[in-house]
Amino acid sequence: IEMPGDDIGIDLSFSTGKTDFKPVLSLIPAIYMTDFDGIKTGGKFQIDGSVNGVYNDTNLPAFVMNLLVENAFFQYPDSPSAVENINVDMHLENKGGSGDDNLVDIKKAHIEMAKNPFDARMKIVTTADDVDMDGKINGKIDFAKVKDIVPLEDMTLKGILDADLEFAGKLSSIEAEKYDEFKAKGQIALNGFSYESSDLPNAFLIPEALMKFTPNSVRLEKMDMKTGNTDMQFTGSMDNLLAYTFADSTLLGRFNFSSTYFDAGDFLTDEEPSSEVETESTDTVPYTAVAIPGNLDIVLKSNMKKIIYDNLSINNLKGDILLKDSKMIFKEVKMNMLEGSVAMDGYYDSKDTLNPKIAYDMKVQNLDLPATFETFNTVQKLAPIAKKASGDFSMDFNFNTYLDYYLNPVYKTLNGKGRFQSKNIKLEGVSAFNTLAKLTKWNKLENPSLKDVDMEFEIENGNIKIKPTTVKLGKSKMEFGGTQNLDNEINYDLKFAIARDDLGAGINQFADNLLAKTGKDISLGDEIKLNAVIIGTLDNPKVKLAGSKDGGVKENLKDAAGDEAKKAIEKMDEQAQKIIAQAEQEADKIRKEADEAGKKLIAEADKQGEKLKSEADKQAKKIIEEADKQGKELIAKANNPITKAAAKKTAEKLNQEAKKSADKLKAEANKKAKQLHDEAQKKADKLNEEADKKANAVIDKAKKEAEDMKNKADNKADNL
Repeated sequence: IEMPGDDIGIDLSFSTGKTDFKPVLSLIPAIYMTDFDGIKTGGKFQIDGSVNGVYNDTNLPAFVMNLLVENAFFQYPDSPSAVENINVDMHLENKGGSGDDNLVDIKKAHIEMAKNPFDARMKIVTTADDVDMDGKINGKIDFAKVKDIVPLEDMTLKGILDADLEFAGKLSSIEAEKYDEFKAKGQIALNGFSYESSDLPNAFLIPEALMKFTPNSVRLEKMDMKTGNTDMQFTGSMDNLLAYTFADSTLLGRFNFSSTYFDAGDFLTDEEPSSEVETESTDTVPYTAVAIPGNLDIVLKSNMKKIIYDNLSINNLKGDILLKDSKMIFKEVKMNMLEGSVAMDGYYDSKDTLNPKIAYDMKVQNLDLPATFETFNTVQKLAPIAKKASGDFSMDFNFNTYLDYYLNPVYKTLNGKGRFQSKNIKLEGVSAFNTLAKLTKWNKLENPSLKDVDMEFEIENGNIKIKPTTVKLGKSKMEFGGTQNLDNEINYDLKFAIARDDLGAGINQFADNLLAKTGKDISLGDEIKLNAVIIGTLDNPKVKLAGSKDGGVKENLKDAAGDEAKKAIEKMDEQAQKIIAQAEQEADKIRKEADEAGKKLIAEADKQGEKLKSEADKQAKKIIEEADKQGKELIAKANNPITKAAAKKTAEKLNQEAKKSADKLKAEANKKAKQLHDEAQKKADKLNEEADKKANAVIDKAKKEAEDMKNKADNKADNL
């Protein structure tokens, strides 16, 4: 080896001579780690070759290598059968220079596993312009006998694989669609296959599978699968497989997928997720972002009768699922769920697995509100009022958002718009409406039934804006609209047009009698107008009456009762309102101070948590980017199929290890951030709870005093 300058000159030859076969096995990690010292071996092994030429950034030296294995075998000490008659004759050659000119010539490759022979021969010649290949594979594997050859811990295999393949021709012929110039025929058949493992909750069964090869495609004529209660059936074809394998071209696939019953639980173990990984999701297993290769063009035409996913039941799913441009695309996908139906088009974009993106256009018909709330944590986050609602709804909704690595929405990036419709929604136990009922003495507001809801909304960076919408409350009407932000702060305006018929006979009779005493022809009209606002937060809403300038009861009564009654009512009403207003101001001050103190505690904790997560994200991204960079550099430097395949494996391993390290960093940061937030939330909740008690006591006292004053005013007005 000479290194006179930047170039490295190499003239090297090597040879083992014929030696024992056992050292060859030590190159295989799985075998090396399992009872290697006790393995019985026989047969001979020889390797020789040479490297000659200049090595630098643009040039590779030429190399030659020959491998010969003669009549070898190996047998584990506790296994009844051996792997026998191992014979290999292989020649590798590279002409140097760019590294594009290679020869891989496997003249013979023979092995017998439990008396089942498997033979292969292959010759591949690569240049910068083309790949010329010629090969044949023929053999049989009885998986039930593998356990007699290799120790299998915590797993059981059964089934028969038969392979008979033959191919010959140039890659350029396939790329030019000159299939008559390329020979490809044969099939791979699998029958009675089963795989049981402690890593899977159920055995994985393939009763029958058949794959046939032609020059232009690989046809999957049949593949039936079953695990637990789940069944799956596949048919279809793959085009461009050889170009994908040897030239990194795009793999085309068109498949039909059907299932009568698919339970996601059949693929998941009962183990709890690691405490290191904590996410917002309520799923039992923490899912993470999946990278979809960019050189796939796969269409999966799906038809699934029944799907069970965690606590969600889906029926009659139909549509196309595409893997293309690093995206999973849903095209005209329709399904029945939650007592209604969903149609969707959209995609999951995995180009950046640290910041994947989704975008969907959804049409929902007649979904059950309580079930929707229980199923989707996004609804729990954005519309917690749904927890106290019953009824069904329809919705057109298009949105896009980034996800974190654990596939949770990053709400500050959520944007979209939609239209929500329902014939009838029943609300029960909503504190804002209970407060309104007490303030107005209109009991129907305690648990209202909203008729003919037709609401348009927009979401901008996670903040929601609802356009003014009118709904029916019996014969009365309510218009509402407003905003809600990511901090759960709300500001909604409500306008009521209350029909006299909805107030009850007692109140209407009292009003009519009062008007009759005036001796004047005065009517209250058919409706009473009332305005209100709901502010505060979703967890702690505050309701205030805003009054009305037209058609109100007070105005009509004042005109009808005469000047003296008017003065008495106004005086007492003014004093009562003043007492309540002062009490509400004091109560608001108490609540506001507690709320601000609590928010400050949470904000400080979240700030620390976000800092921890941000630092972890940066480190995680750096780790993954560095691994990805190293992997891409290895692949870029590999300029023939053999070195490229090895580089891809190494890159894949680098990425896997990087993701593990990144996951651990992010999980630890998420855990610490959640602990900080939870501790601050507990302190804030306690502050708000104590403030509520104190504020309610102040208001209750003022209301009692005001009620007494109003009763006196009412008695005086009645007498007048």
